[in-house]
Amino acid sequence: MPGWHTRFFLHGMCLGGPRVNRGVDLHPAVEQALRVLREEDDPLAVDEIARQVCLSPSRLSHLFREQTGLTLGQFRDRRRIKRFLELRETEPVRTLADCALRAGFGSYAQFYRVYKAQTGCGPREGRSLPDNSDSYPAACPDAFV
Repeated sequence: MPGWHTRFFLHGMCLGGPRVNRGVDLHPAVEQALRVLREEDDPLAVDEIARQVCLSPSRLSHLFREQTGLTLGQFRDRRRIKRFLELRETEPVRTLADCALRAGFGSYAQFYRVYKAQTGCGPREGRSLPDNSDSYPAACPDAFV
């Protein structure tokens, strides 16, 4: 059974999808940018994504944040954390650093900063928690919900 941290990210609290403003259709460029971000294993720069969707980087960034509630970087980081958690579930013998690098982070330090900012606790703290989601708030009080 997945731990709280996996359930937290995979069941809509953070990564169930972008927070799309209800009743508003996504701009085609935002839809295409989401597709590019989901399909690419190697991170693309905002300039490259903007070129692919035929918008300026600033216009794409503005539209993306307006319609998803996240910046391109935040969305990318959340996708990487999701990938990290999936790797930890399917390949538990791998080290945290190896999973972080395979998930697309440039270094373990970068991964740790992003993970801690997203959850309020470090990846080792999350691993040591029991599989009971009730222990999440007490162990990581600063994590957003």
